Amino acid sequence: MSDVFISYSRKDKDFVKRLHTALEQYDRDTWVDWEDIPPTADWWEEIQVGIEGANTFLFVISPDSVNSAVCRQEIDHAVKHNKRLVPIVYRMAEDKAIHPALVKHNWIFFAQDEDFDLNFQKLLKALDTDLDHVRSHTRLLVRATEWEKKGQDDSFLLRGRDLEEAEHWLIDGGEKEPLPTQLQREYVNSSRKAETARQQAEIRRQRIALGAVTSVSIVATVFAVVAFFQYQNATKRELIALSKTSEALFASNQEFEALIAGLEAGTKMQRSPWAKGDPEVRAQVMTALQQAVAWVKEGNRLEKNSGIIWDVAWSPDGKIIATACQDKTAQLWSPDGTWLKTLEGHGNSVRKVAWSPDGKILATASWDKTVKLWNQDGALLKTLEEHTASVRGLAWSPDGEILATSGGTGDNTIKLWNRDGVRLKTFIAHTAEVWRVAWSPDGQTLASASEDKTVKLWKADGTPIKTLTGHTEGVWSVAWSPDGQLLATGSGDSTVKLWKADGTLVATFTGHSKGVRSVAWSPDGKTIASAGDDATIKLWKPDGSLVDTITGHTQQIYGVSFSPDGRTLATASGDGTVKLWPLDDKKPIAILRGHKDLVRSVAWSPDGQTLVSTSADRTLKFWKRDGSLLRTLTGHTDEVWNAAWSPDGLTLASVSWDKTLKLWQSDGTGIATINANSEEIWDVAWSPDGQMLATANDDNTVKIWTWSGARAFTLSGHTKTVYTVAWSPDGETIASGSGDSTIKLWKRDRTLIKTLPAHKEGVRVVAWSPDGQILASGGFDNTVKLWKYDGTLLKTITGHNDAVWDMAWSPDGQILATASLDKTVKLWRRDGSPIRTLKGHSEGVLSVSFSPDGKILALADKNGTIVLYDWQQLKDLDNLLSRGCDWVRDYLLTNANLDPSDRRLCKGIGTRF
Repeated sequence: MSDVFISYSRKDKDFVKRLHTALEQYDRDTWVDWEDIPPTADWWEEIQVGIEGANTFLFVISPDSVNSAVCRQEIDHAVKHNKRLVPIVYRMAEDKAIHPALVKHNWIFFAQDEDFDLNFQKLLKALDTDLDHVRSHTRLLVRATEWEKKGQDDSFLLRGRDLEEAEHWLIDGGEKEPLPTQLQREYVNSSRKAETARQQAEIRRQRIALGAVTSVSIVATVFAVVAFFQYQNATKRELIALSKTSEALFASNQEFEALIAGLEAGTKMQRSPWAKGDPEVRAQVMTALQQAVAWVKEGNRLEKNSGIIWDVAWSPDGKIIATACQDKTAQLWSPDGTWLKTLEGHGNSVRKVAWSPDGKILATASWDKTVKLWNQDGALLKTLEEHTASVRGLAWSPDGEILATSGGTGDNTIKLWNRDGVRLKTFIAHTAEVWRVAWSPDGQTLASASEDKTVKLWKADGTPIKTLTGHTEGVWSVAWSPDGQLLATGSGDSTVKLWKADGTLVATFTGHSKGVRSVAWSPDGKTIASAGDDATIKLWKPDGSLVDTITGHTQQIYGVSFSPDGRTLATASGDGTVKLWPLDDKKPIAILRGHKDLVRSVAWSPDGQTLVSTSADRTLKFWKRDGSLLRTLTGHTDEVWNAAWSPDGLTLASVSWDKTLKLWQSDGTGIATINANSEEIWDVAWSPDGQMLATANDDNTVKIWTWSGARAFTLSGHTKTVYTVAWSPDGETIASGSGDSTIKLWKRDRTLIKTLPAHKEGVRVVAWSPDGQILASGGFDNTVKLWKYDGTLLKTITGHNDAVWDMAWSPDGQILATASLDKTVKLWRRDGSPIRTLKGHSEGVLSVSFSPDGKILALADKNGTIVLYDWQQLKDLDNLLSRGCDWVRDYLLTNANLDPSDRRLCKGIGTRF
């Protein structure tokens, strides 16, 4: 393995030699192809191995390199394997010629008039960033590639410590650049399956040994005890291994597979009473199962080894799902995943499927230049053969009397056919292939989307109405809203655009990182689904706000389709599956979106009916307990850092970096604005009697205010920013935490009681237990500390991998929840022992709050989302198993790829088995 692979043009060889020499002087091993070797198979294999075995792919940008076919081939191979890319500019090139994968990275400039040494130091810094992660990526890729080349021979799989380290890498670094590849994920998962099978064999051996020993004599009791402990240890290893497998799958966005692995661990633990009592085992299993049950979105999948699935369509009655397949067939399925029938007859890939509005005819379009019409039973009715290139688009008119078809490159036409397959009209539609056609709900307008970057609107007789321009790449999808007022289009330019029926552009939705292959409206017109080459599905409101991003497919998504009742979304992918995503199932979590920037804090009203959130977008939002938005409060002119309810719930206080403290009525009406006349304010807390407020300030002080907003006094003594302040439940003590690494305890009369040397890198948060006997603190040093009321240290808790940003006690004082920038929330018992870890956030968690009844845990993160956990449903093993088994029941019953033993996973568990 090498540190750097250099891709360059031979015309830049002198510069690359200088660069290579400099790297060698700094002990950086480089892979450079110095010879102008003809691109033979052996040569290319050597290049591939060099790229795969390098920690960083360094590309030298120049007019010659960006236009080199070989250089582009090298970049494509690096991108395929998620190698870290570092572009350096030696000679400027035209933007349009530069590979898209290089555009999104920061460039380092080495132009001839630039300081080479200065920029070389920037390069070294880039090469050394997250070096351990990058090296692990390379090491695992090399081993996974070897395993693949050896026909996935089990002898090349990971075991023992190597496997554990790979799983930790997937879990802890699953969202770092460079991202894990699908091959790496499959390699680790296959390794874990093999290791689990080995452990299960060991457990069976231990059982046999235990039985043999216990049946011999009483004299053998000691051996029976030894055998039993060996059996326990083997079972423990298996349960922890299954939990780690689930976590690794979850970190790789394979939540459905993570749920299956979590259920396997959970059911095995349930059958082992001793295991449920083992704190380590229980914490591992419950964490894995809990996160999978909470976050899983995929409900089922349809797979039949048919290659790429190009399209998917529901029958109008919702009873049949049709799929278009690479293997020249169309497949018919029941929504529960039962395979019904294969339609054969096309001579090439089937690219599109469309049901007539009455559900009596299924049309299929193929690369073989034909369209076939089939009845409900799968019998062929007719073949339409007049296109001169592959047929790309299909659409039935709302009355079912006309079928519109569109042709690929070289054809570029739209053809209209009657229901019997007689051609009615042909018109030259575009200057490039026509990807999709769609009829308006009233049947008066036909829209077509083309690789020529335009959308065209036509009358039903083929008369052109208007051409819509705005996309900068080919338009790959088009769909009308159910009321016919809006048109959604998806493009290779990675955007979704919304147009009025008259062609006026309404909005552009950005968020996809690659081209958008398919768009679809929900039947009620309230949601737009888009999907494409980035393998993600995005759900949008028509106003452009993002509702959700769904991951799970491992390759491009070519088709999206809502069920007629709008309760399920089906997606067709290059990974060979159709996935079904339930949209209306009540989950134990609710995700609240509405803020336009990261959410700084969340806090429940004393009656538990309202949640307030504060944000860097300068607003506060009130949410109902069910997650619906009540109102948005504006007025702050900078980030709103925190908010606190008065004990009677009638007043809300908010603090901001605009140096103000604002008071609001519970209905959101402003009461007063108090100018702190200092620096930014970080935190605010009410005294238990509701008569005073304390604020933590950037000027190193705590300020105490009366309810009316008058400043009562200032507590001085900290030497750096005070980040946090909290009143003891009896109102007699104020605790403050500072960037100076100390906690100070103050009497209400301003007397300093004690200074605690608390955390090594600053104190971020403090929180009193409800009974006032314990003060918890969280620091920038990633630790949590528990203190007695008098300041005696009880315990230091480790486990977080980044700063502990917030914390909250459960109302009964038995659980402490800590939120961290490591993207997790950890739950601890009152004595500091771990309960479990809540995962699933894609960014650091900034705030945590228990509802007053202790049933719901609200979390806020840097991604701008708020998550409500139904804690009661998530803390019980039986409940988790029941929910998980109910979720996967169709998959276990119908998926043909499962072993019989897998189908018994949930036997007797859940309400649907």
